[in-house]
This record gives sequence, structure tokens and C-alpha cells, in this order.
Amino acid sequence: METTLAKTESAIDRLRADMARRDAEMGKRDAEMATEMAKRDAEMAKRDKDNTRWQIGLWVAAVVILGFLIRWPF
Repeated sequence: METTLAKTESAIDRLRADMARRDAEMGKRDAEMATEMAKRDAEMAKRDKDNTRWQIGLWVAAVVILGFLIRWPF
């Protein structure tokens, strides 16, 4: 009976050590993911700003061209 109990305790200790190691790995991965997400968010903000500039520029150009065509004497 004692050998079975010792084997079980040994297996539980190995599982606890394995779980602690995996918890540490997951914490490290979470930190890496948070860093990558912050980089992605910064890049998305830059792209959004650039896209907004393009849209505003194209709308202004369209209004100017339409205004020019409407005022063009035929």
C-alpha cells in the first residue's frame, strides 16, 4: 500500500511541477502577446490616420473638380 501511495504522490508532484512550468510559460506568452498587440494597435492607428487623409484629399479633389466642371463655360 505504501509503494502505491508513494508512486501516486510522486506522480502528483511531477504534475504540479509540470503545471507550474506551464503556468510560467503561459505568463511569458501573455506578456509577449500584450507587447505584440500594442505594436499592432499603434500600426492600426497610423494606417487609420493615413486612410483618413487619403479620403479627405480625394473628397476635396472631387469637390474641386466638380466645381470646376459646373462653372466651366460651354
